[in-house]
Amino acid sequence: MATQKKIILYTCIVNNRDRPKKIEYRDDFEYVMFTDKKEINAPGWDVRPLVWEHTNDPVRTSRYHKHNPFVLFPKAEYTIWLDATHWAIKSLKPLLTNSDLLVMKHFSRNSIKEEIKACVNMDSLKTMNEQYQKYLREGYNDNLGMYSTTCLIRKNSKKINEFQELWWNQICNFSKRDQLSFPYCLWKIQIKLGIIPGFCRDKESSFFKMISHYKKFTRVML
Repeated sequence: MATQKKIILYTCIVNNRDRPKKIEYRDDFEYVMFTDKKEINAPGWDVRPLVWEHTNDPVRTSRYHKHNPFVLFPKAEYTIWLDATHWAIKSLKPLLTNSDLLVMKHFSRNSIKEEIKACVNMDSLKTMNEQYQKYLREGYNDNLGMYSTTCLIRKNSKKINEFQELWWNQICNFSKRDQLSFPYCLWKIQIKLGIIPGFCRDKESSFFKMISHYKKFTRVML
C-alpha cells in the first residue's frame, strides 16, 4: 500500500482580525490554525499558538506563518495556505499537481506599479516605491502579471524553500504587502508555477468562498 502524502492546510488569525471559518469540505489533510487567542471556537482545526510574533506589527506576524511553511511543517510534502478570509467549498485534491507552487491570478491588476497604487493606504508609499525602483534597477520588467496570494499550494522542495527565503526576505526588508514582491521573486528564481482557476474576489471561484476581514489591522509604518 502506497504511503499517503502528508498534506497540511493551514491559516493564521492574529489580533482578532478574523473569525475561524467552518470547514465546509474536509479532505483527508491536516487542518492547522495558528493564533494568538488563548481560547477560540474552531471546530475541526488543530489550534496552535504562534511560532513567532513581531513586536508591533500583526501583519508581519501573520506573514511569518504564511511564508515559512517548511519551518512550521518540515515533514509535509505539500502545504496549502489559506488566508483566514477564505474557506474551501470542495475538494482541493485536484489542485495537487506537479507544479512547485500554485496560486490564483490577480482579479484586476497586472503590474507591481498598479498594486502600489492600490496599497497606498496599507503600507508606506515611500517604502513601496523604493522597493519598486530597486527591482527596476536590477532589470525587472513590470509586465509579468500579478497574482493573488490568498491561497498558496506549495511542494516541499529545495527550490521552493529557496523561493520562500527570498520572498520572506523582501517582506522583512521592504513592504509587508507580499503581492508586491511575488512577481519579482518569480523572476529571480525560476520555479514551476501552476494557476488555480478562478479569482475568489469580485469574480467566482469554484474552489473557495471568502468574506472580508472582521477587523482591520492597525496601520504600522516601518
